[in-house]
Amino acid sequence: MIPAVSRGRSHPMTIFFSLGRVLYLIVIPVLRGAVTALRGGLYAWSSGAWADTLVLLFMLAFAVISWRRCTYEYDALCLTVRRGVFRSRCVTVPWKQISALSKTSPFLLRPFRAAILRADTIAARSSNGRHDIDICIHENTALQILEFRRNSYIHSGKSRMAREYSPGMRSIAAYAFLNSNTFAGIVFLSTFISQTGRLLGDEFSGRLIGSFERLSRSSTMGAIGLPPAAAAISLALLLGWLIAFTLTIIRYHGFKVRDRAGILSVYGGFFTRRQYVVDKNLVNFVDIRQTAASMLLGLCSLYICTPGYAVRKDDIACLIPTRRGRSVDFMRELFHDYTPKPPAPHLKPSPRGKPGYILPALCPCIGIPALAVFVLIYFPLSQNYRDLTMFVMIMLLAPSLLFLLVRWIDFRTGGISLDGSGCTLRYSRGFKLHTVAIPGDKIAMAVIRRSIFQRFRGRCNLIIYSISTKRKTHICRNMVHGEVVRLPILPILEIGY
Repeated sequence: MIPAVSRGRSHPMTIFFSLGRVLYLIVIPVLRGAVTALRGGLYAWSSGAWADTLVLLFMLAFAVISWRRCTYEYDALCLTVRRGVFRSRCVTVPWKQISALSKTSPFLLRPFRAAILRADTIAARSSNGRHDIDICIHENTALQILEFRRNSYIHSGKSRMAREYSPGMRSIAAYAFLNSNTFAGIVFLSTFISQTGRLLGDEFSGRLIGSFERLSRSSTMGAIGLPPAAAAISLALLLGWLIAFTLTIIRYHGFKVRDRAGILSVYGGFFTRRQYVVDKNLVNFVDIRQTAASMLLGLCSLYICTPGYAVRKDDIACLIPTRRGRSVDFMRELFHDYTPKPPAPHLKPSPRGKPGYILPALCPCIGIPALAVFVLIYFPLSQNYRDLTMFVMIMLLAPSLLFLLVRWIDFRTGGISLDGSGCTLRYSRGFKLHTVAIPGDKIAMAVIRRSIFQRFRGRCNLIIYSISTKRKTHICRNMVHGEVVRLPILPILEIGY
């Protein structure tokens, strides 16, 4: 039984977080010690050590006072956090305005039973990397607050029926295989090498880089005909993908979604354990994403847009990684107002708009081989550089052909479907195919944009702005202008020549 008002203080680990805010003051004793040691030796340094001690004591006192003054309080109506040393700050958020509530238990904090509680509202502070409420408290207290948030809807008269979904490890592995970001893995690898160099010395990081170079020059790479530079690029991409794949598997370990009384609870994480509580009434739209490969395999991933949810890079962004049929069925159970309309769009791209889809992707498919042939014919290169040129051409041509395939699928399947409650948009962005379901009251504005070429051919681009903490646009390309202007979405702004 939760009392009428629950109060407490933040976890003592807040002291270490607060030290980080004034860590820059350590420069004062370091610089003073360096200058006095060079001018007057050890005696001159020791005679002014009291100033260094004052700076260190101030840093420690600031951290301890910050912890003592960081308190939380919650009751049946709101959640309140107070903090501040020189300038006090009190944040009070009603429960009904909290769109997303999360608990993060990093691996290094788990032995101390500490967790980070974050709460966000439609005030959109999270769009700037900040949260309305961000406090480190005891893990049991964080779990109690999350459970209190879930029970608040049940006490308000909502249904008690609960549904739970947990994809198998094969679905998570398939999602990680098709959606792992190679660039993110390379950044993680480079950061790991640089940080180990700082902690263990330049010799250790040099050995890692030397091992990478020796591997790229090994006989195995030479046996498949790759020059050393091409082998190094291939190894970097492969290692980056493997690291990103592993990080995705770790992040979604134990993933499950539970729906109860209008509240979504999302769980996941192996080293860093995360829990999210999301108010379904504040979800702006639902997005089913696919790549060309996942579409051929019948797989998809489902995302939701709600203030404060999945705003960090390491958050659990994908809600349901699974097969498309099962995802849509579970989506119908979770989001009645966000269910995609029938697959045949009411409005499809203009048949005369095919060049607008294909040409932007076809140009690099033709230009990259032409540039490679030009370099090979008119520049005298050694055999190693000719092989490297061919390798770079293939590496650039592969994503260009994939982009061409995505744009072709977008032309064949894209469009708009409408009903009385909202619309479903099917379009592509980059290498992803999106199926976005938006209720009518979540559409902020619709804009028709026409270039001078589209005006002569009676075509246009329809841009729909949805309500969101960030600028969210959904673009349907090369639609028939006469059909779009009659859409009963919202008053439409027309921009163009």
